[in-house]
Amino acid sequence: MLDVHMNAPDFSLKNQNGQEVKLSDYQGRKVVLYFYPKDFTPGCTEQACSYRDREEDFYTHKTVVLGVSQDGVESHSQFQKEHGLSFDVLADPDHLAIKAYGVWGDKVRDGITSQGVIRTTFILDENHVIREVFKDTDPKTDADRVLNAIERMEKPIQKQYLLNNDVLIPSVGFGTWKIEEGQEAYDAVKAALELGYRHIDTAYVYGNEKSVGQAIKDSGIPREEIFVTTKFPSAIKDEIDTKVREYFFRSLESLGLEYVDLYLIHNARPWQDGIPNYDYHDENVAIWKEMEKLYEEGYIRAIGVSNFHERDLENLLARTIVIPVINQIRFHPGNTQIAVTEFCDDHNILIEAYSPFATGKAFDSELLIELSQKYEATQAQVIMAWILGQGYLPLPKSVTYERIKENFDVFELKLSAKDMERLTDAKSQKVSE
Repeated sequence: MLDVHMNAPDFSLKNQNGQEVKLSDYQGRKVVLYFYPKDFTPGCTEQACSYRDREEDFYTHKTVVLGVSQDGVESHSQFQKEHGLSFDVLADPDHLAIKAYGVWGDKVRDGITSQGVIRTTFILDENHVIREVFKDTDPKTDADRVLNAIERMEKPIQKQYLLNNDVLIPSVGFGTWKIEEGQEAYDAVKAALELGYRHIDTAYVYGNEKSVGQAIKDSGIPREEIFVTTKFPSAIKDEIDTKVREYFFRSLESLGLEYVDLYLIHNARPWQDGIPNYDYHDENVAIWKEMEKLYEEGYIRAIGVSNFHERDLENLLARTIVIPVINQIRFHPGNTQIAVTEFCDDHNILIEAYSPFATGKAFDSELLIELSQKYEATQAQVIMAWILGQGYLPLPKSVTYERIKENFDVFELKLSAKDMERLTDAKSQKVSE
């Protein structure tokens, strides 16, 4: 057990945004802990060598130090002069960081050897109990890895996300792909709503919008509490000035709604019978501009895309006004589409993960079986927690009541940083569809 603030005086610094941040502002927050040996100044070879082979001193005579500048370089000397403390900072002004410096030489704790300074990063929970340990870390080269772990600990799994147009969307959706129009679709959506889902995803080409809409109506839940998504058919790439409105209002009539919360271009290219090696950039821009009109008219609360690659998104961003709020893509362990997810993250476009279980093919890998047992959860719940832990939005689908229920019972399940990484890196268990 460690008291995060026990040995640290209150102080304030300005972060790179010019905001003054006080240590006392962070009382009770989960933070990363770094430790210095007492009186140790990073970068001083003479002092570093004086700590050679003194592991006991390193771990028993430590000063807790917190910093909030971008990288600790510019304000390090002044801070040390004023407070008598040395500090280094993780590359994020919103998180406090305390660094653990080891000793120069060959002998350090746990048998780690190095010819330079050994750094260890501890991540603690709200009770100051160490949850993760990253050995031999550096704030400049390992910042993303450590910050991702901090963020997962600081933020509970969110039940809603704020889209880039300030519309809230439930963080778990219920998908209806390949659920037959009629009783099957009606019963599945009705069950999902009864079990707490408030985000229903359908599409014109699914052919089940009437049953989806009827289940929404019969649920008795106020319309404004249910987030409804449907999609413009990817096969329609001509006569756009009339067909976007035509197909949108067909969907609206089938759903029996006055508006939809989210309208997507279902794919950048037709699923079938498309022109080989043709990007459809001009057609997608024309479709998007018609969708922007419907958005401005209030028939749609948010507009987005599905199955768009980086080049498709770059095309829209360069030639249109409204930024897509979402890119709905196939996303599951073994298929994380790194390039497009990074592009979307950089442009504040939410990733919505359809086929999160790879239509069942993701199940029964050795890793998922292990994690399912470790967390006492279903394999599907582990995958859901992995997606939610990245700040993405999963779209599970089932027609089985118990599985619909299990897939929604995930908001208290949090995977460790190490297990999140293992699932993300599960290339050896990649599935094909």
